[in-house]
Formats: sequence, structure tokens, C-alpha cells
Amino acid sequence: RFGDNRVVQWSDQENMATSLLSMLKSKQYKSSLRKKVIACIGALSAVLADRQLDSLMRTLLSDVRSSTSKAEKQKYIQCIGTVSRNVGFRIGQHLREIAPLFLQIVNQATEGDVSMDGENEQDHEVVENCLNAFESFVLRCSKEVAPHLDELCVVTLN
Repeated sequence: RFGDNRVVQWSDQENMATSLLSMLKSKQYKSSLRKKVIACIGALSAVLADRQLDSLMRTLLSDVRSSTSKAEKQKYIQCIGTVSRNVGFRIGQHLREIAPLFLQIVNQATEGDVSMDGENEQDHEVVENCLNAFESFVLRCSKEVAPHLDELCVVTLN
């Protein structure tokens, strides 16, 4: 009925993902726009082809690793959690990279403040975002996250 426009749609999806990621990386936008960008990336991720989703996840993981501030880390962790909630089991193949990285981030954030009742609000938010992402992983791809659950329990119970 609408013709064969899959090629146009896929390239449009890539262009949208690239534009949204550049808006997410930019520091000139307010947090309200950042939240909307993250929501858009999540909605878009649900319809991305596997190749495009892989590319998106590699970019987000790279951005988490290269983040210099906790606020930057937080927005990328939040975005990965949102993508997970939207793509479901399709994120499972990326958990080999995501789970250890998020566990490392939680360990670093709780090192000096194990009780999490200190003054460092940014650390608390990073930990909260990581735990929210893990909740999504457990609900959507329990088999793939299972090897990391023991360490997650140790981290959260200490």
C-alpha cells in the first residue's frame, strides 16, 4: 500500500539515532530536554534493527566509559536502562559488557560511603540508576544476567 520504503526508514532511523545521541552528548541542553531525548532514544530503540541496536549500545557503553563527570555517567546509564525497558530481551547479548561495568560503577560510588547516607547526592543517583537498569535486566533477560546476580547481591547488601 505504501510501497517499499524500508531502506528509507532504516536510514532515517540511523539519522534519528545519531541526532538524538548528539543532543544527549551536548552540554548546552537543560535536563528536561535530556530526559525527553532519553525517552525518544528508548522509543526509537524498540524499532531499530539488530545491527542498529548493536551500534547504539556500543556507542552508549563507550560514552559511559569515557564520561568524565558523574552527571555524564548518570545520563548514559539512565539511557541504557530506558533502552533496556523498551527493547526487552534484545539487550541480553550486551549484558556481558553492561553488567560488569555497572557493578564497577556501583562499587566505586559506594566505596567511601557504604551506608549511602553521606552527602554525595550525585553518587546516590548513579547507584540508583544502575540498580534501576539491573531491575530491567532481571525482568527482561534473567538468563543472561544470572551470572552477575551473586555479585549484585554482594554489592547491594554490603
